[in-house]
Amino acid sequence: MLDIFFRNTELNNRSVLPDLASRTRTEGGSVVVYTQIYSFLFFSVIRTIYQFVPHGKSRSLAGLKHSIISAVLGWWSVGGLFLTGRALVANSAGGVEITHLLNEENMYGLLPIEGSDDYLEKDERKIAVVFLIVLLVSLGLIIWKMVLPVYQQGP
Repeated sequence: MLDIFFRNTELNNRSVLPDLASRTRTEGGSVVVYTQIYSFLFFSVIRTIYQFVPHGKSRSLAGLKHSIISAVLGWWSVGGLFLTGRALVANSAGGVEITHLLNEENMYGLLPIEGSDDYLEKDERKIAVVFLIVLLVSLGLIIWKMVLPVYQQGP
């Protein structure tokens, strides 16, 4: 089945990065990237959200709103099933922190920054591994619940 994906890293969403960076310098805290998934039939939209999380607040809790949106609106296509699971794991793990990438020297060039791809790729790999583990454990539990009772009953 064909699924059409759209990645929506809105330019106006990126335009908030200088303001978020100045808030981190004045108030502390961090800038975190969260993902929202919207899908319907053959279309899936991946939306990247940049959000300021104050010092001492939970990044996972801040990502809960994005997880809820993805859980409700993200699984309505075949591709959306996989994207939603990954987004839920990533948002629940606290998103991807990019505070260190928003330094003054690069404020107007904002991503990509030299070396930033390596950092983001490492976070992406961690999230992918956690998602794969959750998926495998879930499949194992489903199979265990479905197959084990059949074998216990006997022929």
